[in-house]
Amino acid sequence: MKTLLITNSVFNCNEGDANSTAGSDVQLTLLESLNLNNELKVDVLDCSESGSVNFGGDYQNKIKGLKVGGYLRRIMPVTVLNALLYLYKNKPNLIVKYNLYIQQLVAIIIYRLLFNVKVIVVVQDYRKGKSFTVRQRLSDKLCIQLLRFTDYCLPITDYISDEIPLHKGRKKIYSGGVTRACENLILHKKNIMKKQAVFAGYLSEYNGLDVIVNFWLENDIKIKLVIYGDGPLKSFVENSQRKCEYIVYRGKVNQKVVMEEIQRSNFYFCLRYSKGIDSRYFYPSKFFIGLYSSSVLLYNRFECLLSDFDLDYPFVLDESFSGLANLLNSDDESLINNLAEEQQNILKNHKSWVQVLSESIKETYEL
Repeated sequence: MKTLLITNSVFNCNEGDANSTAGSDVQLTLLESLNLNNELKVDVLDCSESGSVNFGGDYQNKIKGLKVGGYLRRIMPVTVLNALLYLYKNKPNLIVKYNLYIQQLVAIIIYRLLFNVKVIVVVQDYRKGKSFTVRQRLSDKLCIQLLRFTDYCLPITDYISDEIPLHKGRKKIYSGGVTRACENLILHKKNIMKKQAVFAGYLSEYNGLDVIVNFWLENDIKIKLVIYGDGPLKSFVENSQRKCEYIVYRGKVNQKVVMEEIQRSNFYFCLRYSKGIDSRYFYPSKFFIGLYSSSVLLYNRFECLLSDFDLDYPFVLDESFSGLANLLNSDDESLINNLAEEQQNILKNHKSWVQVLSESIKETYEL
């Protein structure tokens, strides 16, 4: 069965930076998961504005870009027509779409209505909140309504699922899980750990970086807080590291470097707050990277936290990070190892992308 994965993000899975890890990793995992199905012949259509999606290795040969580039890609009728021509020429039987992008979604729906192909949409992000422009918010809201004309959806949270106008048999909530990065972490576990904590991602309030840094500044924490990434809090972080010798900012670096640092660190932060975004509509994908690493994942009880992971301290931090200083400063290595092992045990019943996509494709053709 001829299958087309439609991607959007501009990234390099081999040389990505700390900001692009989540989207890059999920899209490559989608491709690898589809490729594991022997019944599917998979190609990739790159719909990003710059047309520079880079999976690396043998997968790069599978990628086809739209023929128009630059400013023309921002003109909706041009992009829709261009995508339609590509679809008509290549005639896929199944289309798997990553995320909400109005131009590609309109083209896919028109093609589906004309040629009765199957369409599955993975909804990883739904832009809500002041951090996004009115245009972005309206675009995603329209996309959500257009999903009624698709066959099957995989929303990342139950809040997104509730807004998708499809009955329950045509959508399945999947908050993420075993991605390529997670598998690499499992295969390359480190025995020698660094007594430090890592934050990697977009330097923003909705990721809780200001809360973490202030905790270091206001408490007598004697281990390093290593920070990777870029964003609006960059100046705040740079100023903070001058005040505290235990705060280390390393900027944007190669994704491989970040993963190795996480794997060698005792602690890894993954927080999410509704500051500029509506956190109910965003599941932090790096949450699973932390769980699959050798580190102890420190996270808050964010809006869409899965019930399996809604645990007591020290896993879930309260608003004041009660008791965290003692844990961070602890010299008890067995305690830290036991906590990391306990977290990974929770994951045993969590499905992988391979399983979820296979089930979704099967259910799509049974509709």
